[in-house]
Amino acid sequence: MLSPIIKKHIIKALTFFIFPKILRIQIKRHLRYFLGLMPTRPEFFYEHYIYYKTRQHFSDTYRKDLFSYRIISLGCNCFARTVPSLWGIKPRKSQGEVGYPFDLSNNYLEIIAKSIANDFKGYFKTLTFDNELNIWVTNNRMSQFCHEHDLTRNDRDKIIERFSQRIKNMQFVLHSDEKVALFINYFQPQYAPNNFQETYKLYNNLYNSLKTYRGDRKFKFLIVDAFGMLNKEPLSSEIELFSFKNLPQPYVWHLDECRCKPFGLNFEKQFIAKVLELLNQLQR
Repeated sequence: MLSPIIKKHIIKALTFFIFPKILRIQIKRHLRYFLGLMPTRPEFFYEHYIYYKTRQHFSDTYRKDLFSYRIISLGCNCFARTVPSLWGIKPRKSQGEVGYPFDLSNNYLEIIAKSIANDFKGYFKTLTFDNELNIWVTNNRMSQFCHEHDLTRNDRDKIIERFSQRIKNMQFVLHSDEKVALFINYFQPQYAPNNFQETYKLYNNLYNSLKTYRGDRKFKFLIVDAFGMLNKEPLSSEIELFSFKNLPQPYVWHLDECRCKPFGLNFEKQFIAKVLELLNQLQR
């Protein structure tokens, strides 16, 4: 039986002469799947093409003022920061968008709710460099700063400075910003309590904290459930829930073999439609 290393060398030998990069990558991924190096069948080339063309067409034709509202990620991963930007309804960093603490990190729901409730008091108290993950973490890995790879174990001051600014940006939205705001959390089962009643309690507490800070300034809180596990009834009537029950599992939103297939494209289109619906309600 061939070892994984030998299989990888075989794939390189079979694809090195294919010059269009996108085609070379697609063929490599399919070869990895057929040789047992990938657990999930990759999307086909035409599916990849349709996904990116659909997204690009939407981004090119959407002309709403991106800075007339706020879309704020409340974790639990990078979905709520990344997907709206890819679809052209949230500014990118290159367009002047500021960062927030839960944009590009993995966070347990408990930590998100606690941090918002106490206005990030003591946020860096448990900050440490995780030698196994090779990233900075807090609260025994309950917050993982997984995109700050430029910062080493010797950069404690830099990671604090970076996230302190992101926290200040969040606090401005919570305390002072007059623009309408849509807060989005991507429900991740492994980052939530095993007891669903505790999960619903955390979500309700999180909404109440947002409401306390925002006062009479318009906002909405949207939970995205790509696993179809949550129900609306235990949640506050003011919380919006987008629960998608038809995605094959496991659905990993940032992998092309999930998001570029028809079910992944349909999920993202419906999510973006829900975001636009809520933004329109806020801006009336």
